[in-house]
Amino acid sequence: MSSIEKKAQRQTLLHFWNDGAKSAKELHILTKIPLSTIYYNIEKLKKKLETFRIGEVMADLKKFRVAQHEPSVSTFEETRLCH
Repeated sequence: MSSIEKKAQRQTLLHFWNDGAKSAKELHILTKIPLSTIYYNIEKLKKKLETFRIGEVMADLKKFRVAQHEPSVSTFEETRLCH
């Protein structure tokens, strides 16, 4: 199977998933794509989602670290008042 056909299958699965089909069996009935292919694509999508979520968390953590190192006005005022 060519990469274009695989991509078309993934797009088809995502289309039906977004339309409410939530099980591999239901996707198989709707698309006639073999169950093993559907399970494989579901696992691939889960890994992609995990990677995406990890990326989001890392970006948030980076923003948090930058914010921690930026002195706020209140911190500056507290430092000035304490000395």
